[in-house]
Amino acid sequence: RGLGDVYKRQADTGAFARYFGWMLEKGVYVSPSQFEAMFVSAAHTEEMIGMTCDLIREYGKRHAILL
Repeated sequence: RGLGDVYKRQADTGAFARYFGWMLEKGVYVSPSQFEAMFVSAAHTEEMIGMTCDLIREYGKRHAILL
């Protein structure tokens, strides 16, 4: 067993599914698994990145998640 096994056993996949759905409703397509990373590319504008960050903060505040 490795560290990845520990994360998978302790991960709240239901919480991630709710976050994923909320972001999708807001028009932001995040990685479909909490075990994947989000990447920024040259196709993303400063406005898009700012909006994504704002939405992540808003979700955190609504659900009492420390960010």
